[in-house]
Amino acid sequence: MYSIKLNDKTARALDWLAKKRNTDPETLAIEAIEERIQTETRRSLEREAAAFRDMHAQLLMEIPGEYAAIYQGELVDHDQDMLALLERIEARYPDEPVLIRQVLHETIEPVIHVYSPRIEHD
Repeated sequence: MYSIKLNDKTARALDWLAKKRNTDPETLAIEAIEERIQTETRRSLEREAAAFRDMHAQLLMEIPGEYAAIYQGELVDHDQDMLALLERIEARYPDEPVLIRQVLHETIEPVIHVYSPRIEHD
């Protein structure tokens, strides 16, 4: 659990917006933080997808048909068994966004699985 100290201007703005939305400041702050984390996760995955596209031809030669895990622009793992790969990736990068895609002849593919930070609050 975190305790975050806000400057007076931000605290007043948070109180004003919470009242306007008929909620409490803590709920509003948590929503804002979660939205920011989702935005950063999405940006990170977009960079990983660009890296996947850049390395697609090489991956197609080396691991055709397998699932590739891309993290920080690098191939960090791959497997023909997606579930086995997911287990390893979750163990190695539990709260990190990791792009997993199957290496097929088509370069545009759907995202298979996304790992994002988990926020727990009372």
